[in-house]
Amino acid sequence: MVAARYNRRVYHSGLRSLTCLLLAFLAVISCSSCSAPGPPSLAIIHVAVIDVTGAPTQPDSTVVIADSRITVIGPTSSIRLPLATKVIDASGKFLIPGLADMHVHLTGAGEPVGSREFILPLLIANGVTTVRDMGGGVFLLKQLRQEIAAGERIGPRIFFTGPYLDGDPPYFRPSLVVRNAQDAAAAVQQLKSDGVDFIKVQSRLQAAGYFAVADASRRAGMRYVGHVPDAISARAASEAGQASIEHLTGVLLACSTREDELRRRMVR
Repeated sequence: MVAARYNRRVYHSGLRSLTCLLLAFLAVISCSSCSAPGPPSLAIIHVAVIDVTGAPTQPDSTVVIADSRITVIGPTSSIRLPLATKVIDASGKFLIPGLADMHVHLTGAGEPVGSREFILPLLIANGVTTVRDMGGGVFLLKQLRQEIAAGERIGPRIFFTGPYLDGDPPYFRPSLVVRNAQDAAAAVQQLKSDGVDFIKVQSRLQAAGYFAVADASRRAGMRYVGHVPDAISARAASEAGQASIEHLTGVLLACSTREDELRRRMVR
C-alpha cells in the first residue's frame, strides 16, 4: 500500500497523458460493448505510436478502433474518418500497447473491495490492461471479471488460477491439498469445471503429488504454473511441463553445484 500511494504521488505529465488516452479508449469500448456494432467508434489522431516491436516511433499517426478492435493505423494525413467517429486529438502525446502484469492477487484480505476501489483503477492508470491473478477465490474473481466485461467498472482483462494445489498442510489459503493421483485428478477437474484459466502448484507439494498434478493437468488440457515445490528441481519441473516458474523458485538452488545436498536439507 505504501508503494502504491507513492506511485500515485509521483505520476508525471507523460503518465497522465497516457492515462487519459487509455481511460478514454476503455470507456468507449465499455459503452460500445453494450450496443449493436456500428461505424468506427473511436479515432485517436495526431498521436505518436510506439508499437514495441523495435520499429521507429510513428509520429502524427491515427489509430482507429471499431467493435473493440484496432482496425486502422496510419499517418493522420492519409486517413479519412466516417462522420460518426468519435475523435481524440492526441497531439504531443504517445500511444503504446496495453501492458500485462503477470502476477497479482486481487482477492486477498479485505478484497475485492480494495481491488474495485483502488487496485483496478491504479492498474489502468499505469497502462496495465491484462493481469494474471495467481491465487484467489474463484467466485470473487469471476465477479470482478464479469463487472469489467459488462462495463460496470473499468479494469484490466483478468486471467486467474483460483485456489493453489499444495501439500499438507498448505502454505496459503485458499488451497486444495494434493497427496496422490486421486487428489490431483479431483482437484484439477474441480478447477477446470470452475472455469480457471490454469492450475497453480505451491511449494509444499511432495514429488508424488506434484507429478500427479502434472499428469492430471495434461490429461485435462490445462496448463499448470506456479512455484517449484521444495522437493522438486527446477529442471524436473520444466521437463514435466510446468509452463511458468513464479518468483524463480528453485532456480537459485539450481545454480549451485550442491543442489541435491541443499534440497535434502530443505525437505527434512
